[in-house]
Amino acid sequence: RSDGKSFRLFQPSIWIAGFVALAGLATFVQYLIGADIGIDNLVYREPANTAATAYPGRMAPTTALNFLLLGLSVLALFLRRFWLSQVMVALALLISLFAVVGYAYEVRPLYGIPAANPIAIHTAILFLLLAVGVLGAQPSRGLMAVVTNETISGIAVRRLVPVAILLPIGFGWLRLLGGEAGLFDDRFGIALFALSMTVALTLIVFLFGHSLRVADAHRRRLEEDLVQQAGLLKSILTNIGDGVVVADRNGKFILWNPAAERLLGLGATEAPPAEWSHHYGVFLPDQVTP
Repeated sequence: RSDGKSFRLFQPSIWIAGFVALAGLATFVQYLIGADIGIDNLVYREPANTAATAYPGRMAPTTALNFLLLGLSVLALFLRRFWLSQVMVALALLISLFAVVGYAYEVRPLYGIPAANPIAIHTAILFLLLAVGVLGAQPSRGLMAVVTNETISGIAVRRLVPVAILLPIGFGWLRLLGGEAGLFDDRFGIALFALSMTVALTLIVFLFGHSLRVADAHRRRLEEDLVQQAGLLKSILTNIGDGVVVADRNGKFILWNPAAERLLGLGATEAPPAEWSHHYGVFLPDQVTP
């Protein structure tokens, strides 16, 4: 279980995650040392008439690295290393995003390195989905706690992060298309991109500021209502003739109205609950049993 309450070495999910990480590590090591340890064609043998690839049957180095990162991140969940897990997932997410943007802009260095098989576009997209899924496995811990909390900061992150990712990519892609179509030269295109980003981000900041102002006004109204209700309740408890005492789970008194003090002759005490009966002289009719 990923909550750490039980950890069994022979859980299938642990072995699957370990296998994924090991496969990614073995492939990545092959690239690093320039060797072939014979694992590339174990599951699927690349046909002879396939377009030439640097290493037949071998996954791309970025694919291997993502498998390693995602496999280790799942294992880290079982070990309750939530920050470590989410940092590794964030790296896999970043690598996949680079690849997707590289395909969108047709820039090979972003999705493939020379003398190695490039990561496929559908593979990069699926890695994005897998990374988001692993991040969502522990929504209230680590990095995701910033995203999922219901405070103003959580709302800001959920609204602004998608914009921060998609807006520059979209404007950059439009600038590239305009330049290729001959609508403007490079200098004008860069200036247009910068101006568009400035206007768009400024508009987003003002719109978000307006929504925060509305939410803050609503919060203040709720706080005022709570203060009024608390004042009314305090007034009622202070003036009724019945004794009312409230304690929390730890035995700490949080309310002790005047009627209770008159009835018992004493106010709140720091004594533990087991001593309350003797402290206040509260017993059953036999005057012995607390």
